[in-house]
Amino acid sequence: MTVLGGRYRLEGLLGRGGMGEVYRAVDTVSDRAVAIKVLPAAAGQHHADRLRREAKVAANLHDPHIVEVLDTGTDTEHGDAQLYVAMRLVDGADLKRVLGGAPMDPPRVLGLLTQVAQALDTAHAAGVVHRDVKPSNILVGPDDTAYLTDFGIARPLDPEATRMTVTGGYVGSLDYIAPEQLRGLDVTGAADVYSLACVLYECLTGHVPFPATDPAAKLAAQLNTVPAAPSTHRSAVPPALDLVVATGMDKDPRRRYATAGQLMAAAQAALAQAEDRTTPAVVLPHGDPALPGQRVIMRAIVAAAAGRNGDPARPEKAGEVCPYPGLRSFGTADADWFYGRAGETSDLLVRLSGQLGTGGPLVVVGASGSGKSSLLVAGLLPALDKAAADTGAGRWPRVVLTPGDRPVDTLAARLAGVIQVDPGAIAATIRDNPVLFGRQVRAAAERAARDGARLVIVVDQFEQLFTDGASGQERVAFAAALTHAWPALVLIAVRADYVPDCIALEPLRAALDSPFVVGPLGAAALRQVITLPAERAGLRLEDGLADRLIADVGARDGSGFAQGALPRLAHALRATWQNRWGNVLTLRGYQATGGVDRAVAVTADQLYGRLHPHHQDVLRATLLRLVRVLPDGGLSRRTAARGELAERAVASLVDARLVSVDDDGVRLAHDALLTAWPRLRAWVDAERQDLLLRQRLDESAANWVESGRDRGDLYRGSRLAAALEWAGHHPLTAPQQEFLRASEREQRRGTRRLRTVIAALAVLLVASLAAGVVAYYQTQVADDRLAEAESRRLATLAEQSADTWPRQSQLLAAAAWRRAPTRQAREALLATQNQRLDTVLSGHEGAVQAVTFSPDGSMLVSGGADGTVRGWDVATGQDRVLFTSDQAVNAVEFSRDGRRLAVGSTDESLYLLDTETGDVLRRVAHGAPVVAVAFSPDGRTVVTSNGTPQLWSAASGRRRGAPLLGHTDIVTSVRFTEDGDQIITGGPDRTIRIWDAATQTLVRTIATAGPCLFVAYDPDGDQVACRDGTVIGRWDIATGDRVGEPLTGHNDAIQDLAFGMDGQVLASTSADRTVRLWYLATGQQIGEPMQASEDATFAVAFSPDDRVLAVASGDGNIVLWRPVLPAASGRAAFSDISPDGEVVAFADENVTVTTWDVATHEPAGPPLTCDQGRVGAPVFSRDGTRLAVQCGEGLMVWTVGGDEVARFPDIHTTTVAYSPDGDTLAVSTDDQRGEGGTLELLDLDDGDRRELAANEDDDQAVWTLTFSPGGDRLAAGTLDGVITLWDTGTGKQIGEPMTGHIDTVQSIAFQPHGRLLASSGWDNTVRLWDLDTHQQAGPALVEHTKRAVTVSFSADGTRLASAGWDGVPLIWDVGRQTVQAALREPGDIQGIRYLSNGTLVGTGDNGLIATWDVDPAKALADVCDRLAPLDEDEWRQFAADVDYLPQCQP
Repeated sequence: MTVLGGRYRLEGLLGRGGMGEVYRAVDTVSDRAVAIKVLPAAAGQHHADRLRREAKVAANLHDPHIVEVLDTGTDTEHGDAQLYVAMRLVDGADLKRVLGGAPMDPPRVLGLLTQVAQALDTAHAAGVVHRDVKPSNILVGPDDTAYLTDFGIARPLDPEATRMTVTGGYVGSLDYIAPEQLRGLDVTGAADVYSLACVLYECLTGHVPFPATDPAAKLAAQLNTVPAAPSTHRSAVPPALDLVVATGMDKDPRRRYATAGQLMAAAQAALAQAEDRTTPAVVLPHGDPALPGQRVIMRAIVAAAAGRNGDPARPEKAGEVCPYPGLRSFGTADADWFYGRAGETSDLLVRLSGQLGTGGPLVVVGASGSGKSSLLVAGLLPALDKAAADTGAGRWPRVVLTPGDRPVDTLAARLAGVIQVDPGAIAATIRDNPVLFGRQVRAAAERAARDGARLVIVVDQFEQLFTDGASGQERVAFAAALTHAWPALVLIAVRADYVPDCIALEPLRAALDSPFVVGPLGAAALRQVITLPAERAGLRLEDGLADRLIADVGARDGSGFAQGALPRLAHALRATWQNRWGNVLTLRGYQATGGVDRAVAVTADQLYGRLHPHHQDVLRATLLRLVRVLPDGGLSRRTAARGELAERAVASLVDARLVSVDDDGVRLAHDALLTAWPRLRAWVDAERQDLLLRQRLDESAANWVESGRDRGDLYRGSRLAAALEWAGHHPLTAPQQEFLRASEREQRRGTRRLRTVIAALAVLLVASLAAGVVAYYQTQVADDRLAEAESRRLATLAEQSADTWPRQSQLLAAAAWRRAPTRQAREALLATQNQRLDTVLSGHEGAVQAVTFSPDGSMLVSGGADGTVRGWDVATGQDRVLFTSDQAVNAVEFSRDGRRLAVGSTDESLYLLDTETGDVLRRVAHGAPVVAVAFSPDGRTVVTSNGTPQLWSAASGRRRGAPLLGHTDIVTSVRFTEDGDQIITGGPDRTIRIWDAATQTLVRTIATAGPCLFVAYDPDGDQVACRDGTVIGRWDIATGDRVGEPLTGHNDAIQDLAFGMDGQVLASTSADRTVRLWYLATGQQIGEPMQASEDATFAVAFSPDDRVLAVASGDGNIVLWRPVLPAASGRAAFSDISPDGEVVAFADENVTVTTWDVATHEPAGPPLTCDQGRVGAPVFSRDGTRLAVQCGEGLMVWTVGGDEVARFPDIHTTTVAYSPDGDTLAVSTDDQRGEGGTLELLDLDDGDRRELAANEDDDQAVWTLTFSPGGDRLAAGTLDGVITLWDTGTGKQIGEPMTGHIDTVQSIAFQPHGRLLASSGWDNTVRLWDLDTHQQAGPALVEHTKRAVTVSFSADGTRLASAGWDGVPLIWDVGRQTVQAALREPGDIQGIRYLSNGTLVGTGDNGLIATWDVDPAKALADVCDRLAPLDEDEWRQFAADVDYLPQCQP
């Protein structure tokens, strides 16, 4: 028999898994049975490290339900060294085998998992997160004793340590993994609570919560899907357990139970409640219940008064943990970073000790931003925990909550897991008789007393009771319950300006007699806040930084600081940490944040500035929904339900720590944001009246519901009219809609009651006669309504998935349209034409590490970790394996003629392949993995790097010259310059080096701020780009100087870079799983980040024509994108589209007009440059061959080819329009002295000018002009919103002016072959006018959210397209005057034109050109030609609530 380590005799195999084999063994020294886990000799270093970690972690945890580690060692007596771990032997089976795919009785389940919960709470208390709780890691002994094992992937409870590191996978088991682990967010003990809830679900039902077979489906379900209630699967499961499981599996970790023990306690209480619906009598312990806890509080007071005891160990890597929380308050987990309040903590403990015997809440009062929440959660509670541990008492159970708009339900739900009473019973007691609330908590007090502990209830942000919409009855009941919660200890934190509201609550008045006041910190305490967390984190402050911060806060000469300064300081410190130099916080880094007063604004403005203009508008609307205007004109935070906000905007704000999200909704992170961000204040000031009207409408709707929908509370008359007018321009919540509809119905009822009765009788008569017909059609109507509802649902899902799952989004859009042709389905389907995902290429079995296009763009070659090189036909997506290596392929590149391919492999070789046959033309051994390759432009030389750059003859494979020596670390990137004269190299030594290719000597060294592992080269700009952590830098090759500002946006390491569009655009991939495009002229991102994989993205390459972007990812796929790139460089101030849609003209903000071919995005002619002054809007002639442009030197007319046709130096215009025959220009002249202007017709042949009208008032200046299709009429729109028609033959005005716009008319269009005129204006409206009566043909069309600036009729006049500053073109049905579709992709489109074939062409002020075929059938065919349809498993993953529908079958 085998004896490991000379001690452990192996007797039999117990099991085998991914971490090795487990044997039953006998310890020959102690002669007892043990379990031995043995790591195979062939296992890698990663597995060895994991096994050692498991042994180390488990050895430091002492709990009867954690498998004890006895010994570790390495056996070298049986061949290769084998690592092993000796553990306590548990006779029994793991829980997975015990289950055997069948459910267990609930009492047994709870008995087993309560033991596991105890083990988890022990681990969490020791600072360890298990991260892989699942049945196979729970051992069950013969007596049903449960043991938790396998701590191999456990990590310390530290945000930086527990955040997932993306190297191509995730940590944990998909059936039980918490969503935050999948997203790579901070992982805390809440992740283990989630996993334990998943195990509870499986034990109760017999199957996992998400039983999909496809890993992607499981992953998506864990992120997005709520599992079916356990009781629906098995009648033996009491419904009371459903809420417990749902809370434990909440996607938001903050809404789960605080501990694993609370989860199981709540489950036990729910089960007991189901077995006995009566609340058990609670008997207080004999003696004074105030005595328990006294010893702990006294110990805590002494410790707090003496300051912090000891100096805890610093993090393993200094500077990698940020010790400053930013705008959010300190949490319990942040207690180690909480300094400056030791005195207040001691005083608060003294006050709390006085509550032990007397009861009643202790009210903590302070100004906004004074640190009340942090004092309680990071000061008081950790002090009690430490004192309890020091005295040997049990940890004090506690509940920490904010009231929200449902304070009673919130308190009941949070308390249920602690006091083991059904939450419904708790809520009923509070509402019916809050005086009895104390009886319910006494059972918990009795249990805590046995361990010398007390139950603590902390209510933070108590002002929410008055700001978040809780009813008066709820407020009183909530306050009364807290007042009668003794023997629980209650602490209430409330803003000082809401104390008068608290006084109005009679139950709280006694507690307010002596509140605990939190004042501002003095200069000395403030210095501790700044310096001590940095020291603890291994950071150093540059000399003078602390003094500068204290001075900026305003705490000089021992005085306190201004209200709200503390959170602004914390945010500035966090931003300074992000700008640190190594482990030093510098004055320069602090200044870059904008300082204490500007740091919040800088962060918020950076977030705002990174967004697409459309999403900027969404962010603005979202933030305004989080602000409440107070009666005195002040502002406060408002909690909004997530359903009324844009999810993407919320996610961006959460990432920037500007808002917080909990089970109550979304809320600004701190009141300080209301004063510290000028942009937000400006938005509020601009829309204050709208906010007040919305608030009043909310209040009226709530009052109406509370009164039982009393008709007397409804709006009438002018108040209703004003509300309806406002509602026509703003989105409404469901309660607002219901209230206004009821108000409309009531008003109609009052004036038409008699006619209503008569009509009702008539309807009854008709109904009785037609009953048979109705019955006949009833089923069909129901089916149609179901189809429409499912179509809208699928369209919504498609829109939600557009950025993160673009393939699935497009196929859901196809299914939506096939289900029913709703507006939402049409929009989703048309959006697929400008969504950037083209197709997904699958074939590699492992990460794809390199991609390159052939010079003609017809072929894409990829290299992967599976050792294969694959060639892909770009047109068809078909692939073939060109070459296979024994190890991973790291680099691939075509020769300039496309006939050869260079391949670098981990097998330490360079291969030169024939691209047609895949034959190996040459193999060159390197002695180390080849990580980079590049051909010289003439194809005669290959440069490689196996850590050191070397040159090789492509013909013979012989080395040319000596290696390029100079880098102080390995070289990971090599490039030839365009002329082949120089070689560019980069690596982790923080340098880019330029070498002379002929002499192989160093020409220049460019120092960078970080490792340059991937260097991209731009031959047009002769510059290079490289990664610097999450920042991208650019440098001039000739001078070494930095080019532009660093490009910021990725939140994880950059993986690869590629230049495109002649160096105007840079593409970047990152471990954050996104691809981003950067417009280098401005340094801004183009559109939203692209993502089609939940794995890291690696290599990236543009096709030669820049129309396709290939991105390789860790999941083995290559995603081909059709990036929507700007045609024109720089910001386009104006644009026009030729009537045939073939050419677009952009005028920049200086003196140049450029023209572009719509089909190719190539220049249609040379730039047209004004001699002086800023250029005006270009206007095409009807045949598309000429352009009229206002320049500083006068009105110019050019051909698209660049020839000057005419110059009118004495004409300066505000707008021009070509006649249909191209011989005449209508011009609105500008006097340039502010003295009005004229409307004239200009003959282009002889220059004659005929004046139609003159105006002396600039407000009456003509702003837009257009000729009728026949040229006999001219329509003019003015700055003050008036439209006038003119007879071009007689020069006379036709009829009366058309009035209705309340601001400038920006665009006008005549209906072809019809009697309508369309206009758009700065009042956000589109209007239709009857050309016979000059009256509006129907109400204003009001769906644009910003200025409507262009309109265009379809050739048949039945459709109208409009576009505006909101960036979303609309297609209107002219007859119905309703929106047929909103074209949301690609966004930021402000110019629009219908072509004769029904196609739409749009332009954006960032140089974008977009086209749409508005025929849904063609859009559907395009989707189905490009993408493989979803199968039923994928369908359930993304549209589980809709039955499966084929997407592409006829």
